[in-house]
Amino acid sequence: MKSSDGRTIDMKAMASAEFPKGSYSMVIKIPMPPAQITIEPSTGGKDTEITVEGINFGTQEQVTIDFGNTTAITIVTSGVDGSLDATFMATPQLNGAVMITTTGATSEQQAQSTFTYSGPQITSVNVAGSPAKPGDIITVTLVGEPDGIATFSIAGLANDVEMTEETSGNYVGSYTVPEEDVKDATVTAKLTDTAGNVASIDAIEK
Repeated sequence: MKSSDGRTIDMKAMASAEFPKGSYSMVIKIPMPPAQITIEPSTGGKDTEITVEGINFGTQEQVTIDFGNTTAITIVTSGVDGSLDATFMATPQLNGAVMITTTGATSEQQAQSTFTYSGPQITSVNVAGSPAKPGDIITVTLVGEPDGIATFSIAGLANDVEMTEETSGNYVGSYTVPEEDVKDATVTAKLTDTAGNVASIDAIEK
């Protein structure tokens, strides 16, 4: 224990002796229990709405939430009981485990949980213009996650034909058949998201 003038006081020695004149104070800091969080859902992709609930943060302090490589994706204020309730939309990440980290500004309490990121999402692929003869146009339409890069390939004929995102999440590309009829060929559509993740799906040109 220290006196008001900064002297260190030996409490054992003082127990059997008379205290010198002066004022004394004692501060006992009780450690806070560890902060804890839960997340819902625990898996998803871009723009998945994630809810974070937590306990044992400081009273009405600012709590910063980091999502993978996105620092301070949201900052919220804890409740009077140190509880936490926050919602944010997932930003593009590399597929796999993504750490969600919550940090109290005053208490420095920190808790983490893992979100499994999976992307990009492809909803459907449609192939039109079959069977195709030389000079015919094969049109491929992909519906999936917006703001990506889409291509398609036709087995034995064409590779990585670029597609255009005509409306949000709707990609269209076309290929003109050069010399041989095309029937029962496998068309592979591929979508790459802004994080570099790649998804593909096969369709049959009949």
